Amino acid sequence: MTVRRHGFTLVELLVVIAIIALLVSLLLPAVMSARESARKTQCQNNIRQIALAHHQYVGSWNVFPPGWVENLFPVDDGSGSAMVQMVAPFQVATFGEPVMYQAQPVVLQSPSDTRNRDVSQFWGWHASILPEMGQQNTQNLINYAIPYYQDRFTASNRQAMRFKMESYVCPSAALSMSPIAPNDFGYSNYIGSAGQRINDVDGDGNPDYEGGIFGQNSATQFRDISDGETNTVLLAESLVGFWGDGYNCCGSFSQGGGSQITYPGSGQTAFSFGSWHQNVIIVALGDASVRPMNVNMDRNVWRRLLVRNDGEQVQF
Repeated sequence: MTVRRHGFTLVELLVVIAIIALLVSLLLPAVMSARESARKTQCQNNIRQIALAHHQYVGSWNVFPPGWVENLFPVDDGSGSAMVQMVAPFQVATFGEPVMYQAQPVVLQSPSDTRNRDVSQFWGWHASILPEMGQQNTQNLINYAIPYYQDRFTASNRQAMRFKMESYVCPSAALSMSPIAPNDFGYSNYIGSAGQRINDVDGDGNPDYEGGIFGQNSATQFRDISDGETNTVLLAESLVGFWGDGYNCCGSFSQGGGSQITYPGSGQTAFSFGSWHQNVIIVALGDASVRPMNVNMDRNVWRRLLVRNDGEQVQF
């Protein structure tokens, strides 16, 4: 009597495993592509919501919010009254881990320290539009009456700055929403246009900016965008930042150096314009329309888009 055994031979099992592995290798890129497409759509929705919040702010105040608020006040320097900038100590935020892209860490401060970032004393437009973003409760925690030359990092202000604004973070970004020590400040990687960087005009030792919708103590109106809202960048992506830090408000075009659109691996600063998407950066124009733009666009076209009043034609 012959006994028949049913089952796979080792060769058959290896063939099945090989077929499954082949199918997975074929399907995985499609799945990843679909996920990135969904994340990019959400990123576009985020930046559209922020752009519309700016338009609502203009409807209430007739101007766009200041890029960041940093006042000067008279101090007697021995030769009369002079406008002197007083800067209180920064706070240091420590990232939970180096921000990674293309297997390389973003250099957050220096090549030897990729985890610490100084947070300034100043509030920027991210805080100004909190009510328009549906975050009135967070806005109520902020004490704007503290003079900027004193320490603004009170318990209440820290509580506000720790709020995680999902609409301020692109879902494609490798930025954890989990706590970061010691301050646990909330991320943002959407910034406004400060136009182009120019030489130090006011003599404070820092670069100055011109032609952007945002800037130090700016109060831009629609009539100031003489190039037209559809030809001027309002907002764009960056790689990393904190929404409670006024110095993370904006990016600019520099006459020197390479492209100001940062794509992972290009070596540009992580806090200026940048994209986590393949080959494109999501941009909101002055009319609140949103579109992806090629990160490798001509530098001069990018400059024209960032400057609101240079009188030059834009073709993109």
